[in-house]
Amino acid sequence: MKNQERNFHSLFDKIQAAVVVHDADTSITHCNKKARDLFGVTAENILGKTAFDPDWKFLGEDGKEVPVEKYPVNQVVQTKKAVKDVILCIHRSENHEPIWVNVYADPVFDTASQLTEIVVTFMDVTKQVQNQESLEKSNKLLEDMLDAMPDMIWLKAPDGTYITCNQKLEELVALKREEIIGGTDYDIFPKEKADFYGEHDRQAIANGTTTVNEESADYLHEDFSIWIETSKTPIYDPRGELTGVLGVGRDVSLSRKTLKESREENSFLRKLIENSPVPMLIC
Repeated sequence: MKNQERNFHSLFDKIQAAVVVHDADTSITHCNKKARDLFGVTAENILGKTAFDPDWKFLGEDGKEVPVEKYPVNQVVQTKKAVKDVILCIHRSENHEPIWVNVYADPVFDTASQLTEIVVTFMDVTKQVQNQESLEKSNKLLEDMLDAMPDMIWLKAPDGTYITCNQKLEELVALKREEIIGGTDYDIFPKEKADFYGEHDRQAIANGTTTVNEESADYLHEDFSIWIETSKTPIYDPRGELTGVLGVGRDVSLSRKTLKESREENSFLRKLIENSPVPMLIC
């Protein structure tokens, strides 16, 4: 019997996930080595503890402390149903880095359908959470950089779906970024405009290089238009596969107006010279 128990504990400790077994009253009856390492405790310190012990402290994804009744093991006791895929942060002490875990809690019933045990599995996902946090910070930095640009900037998937954009484009179409992303030009502009923009996207893809054109653009829900110089560049991944089309729209209304006024002024001077009754010398 003792050999069987030793073999059980040996096998239990070899499981590469942290496993804690609770009795029906939530007191801990078994805890493998991975779990002891995860919580930073010895078997003597953890066996017999209940889920209501004040030493436990878990934080949710929002960074707030999770109420005791919301602990997965206590939810199983209350509902008699399994709890799956819960992300929690184990707060061990002020001197330890937080550990993020994905928690599964499963009830065990006897032949009379009475709850006898709760098996709680903790998967360490700290690296994944940290990577996600780094990605979110990078995305926020990219958004801030794009919003600081004076030009309209957007990125579309090969099928024309918007992947991202900046604040200048939001202002043009009178929509929030969240409303633009996931849609296409046909969700934002009249069909004629959407056809025009789609055609220039396809030209950039076909040419495999940046294409530039000037076009008028209406501020949606506003009573004025501007002229923009639009460049569209196909974007490829390291394997050379098309991942999207980057668009940059620059407001050239002022420069067009200045050029027009300059041409009109030159035309006026030329006519003045041609129609002058006396010779004129231009220095």
